[in-house]
Amino acid sequence: LPAAQKKLASRAAWLAKADLNSKMVYEFPELQGVMGRYYAAAAGEAPEVAAAVLEHWKPRYAGEDVRKVGLISALVALADKTDSIVSCFSAGLLPTSSADPYALRRAAQGVVTLIQTLKLDIALPALIAQALDLLRAKKDLQKDILKFFQLRLKNVLQEMRYSYDVVEAVLAVQSDDIFQTISKAALVAEQKKDRKFVEAAVRVNNIAAKQTAGLSAAQENLLQKPEAKTLLDLLRKKAAAQEFVAPIEKFFAKILVMDKDEKQKNAYLSLLKEIDSLFKQTADYSKIVL
Repeated sequence: LPAAQKKLASRAAWLAKADLNSKMVYEFPELQGVMGRYYAAAAGEAPEVAAAVLEHWKPRYAGEDVRKVGLISALVALADKTDSIVSCFSAGLLPTSSADPYALRRAAQGVVTLIQTLKLDIALPALIAQALDLLRAKKDLQKDILKFFQLRLKNVLQEMRYSYDVVEAVLAVQSDDIFQTISKAALVAEQKKDRKFVEAAVRVNNIAAKQTAGLSAAQENLLQKPEAKTLLDLLRKKAAAQEFVAPIEKFFAKILVMDKDEKQKNAYLSLLKEIDSLFKQTADYSKIVL
């Protein structure tokens, strides 16, 4: 951000909770943020700062429209919610299946919703790491906190009406980029309509499942048959996933993967493993129900 915007965000964060100490909000708690915006405006604060005092509470409930939340407001909201979550995890104040007294689930879902709706390019692990550093908290908490966010992301995807198998397929692939994961869900929902693509991806996954290593240079030299060469060329040029469908069908029609020659067999399996790894950058298609 430019220095001027950083200054506005810092000022907004400084004033964000100030109205909680007013008698008006003490008497009417539902006016938190509302009164703060009026007080900030009356005191001559910048419009973005006054707006952030109110808007940093958003989303206040599931499904609240946050499309008009300003950038300064969103940044303060993300910092506030992340700090609350990390602080409570650090203190051992975790939500249970029956109780969430500190509304951590709502806070995490708010972070996911803001990043998704406003298309913010923010790395969640870096955000959590910064909060842990400020608290001088244990670094190993990061894994648990990310898992907590992953569950909230699942809720957001379900609210967006993606089918359960699309959600499971996307979340089965480890990714800490919320916006990217949501974009992948849209892609996989579209790919699901192409039965041949899903069947090809699943078949590759099933055969390559036990193979641990990718292709070596020596193995590439063993891929002399045209059907294998076509797949190798597609891998080398990092072709789109859909381009592999017809070549995969030809590969399985013409080539016996479990060749009697052990080196040849491993070369074919490693080729399929590379293709499977490419597909898994997006999703685990074996979880798609056709």
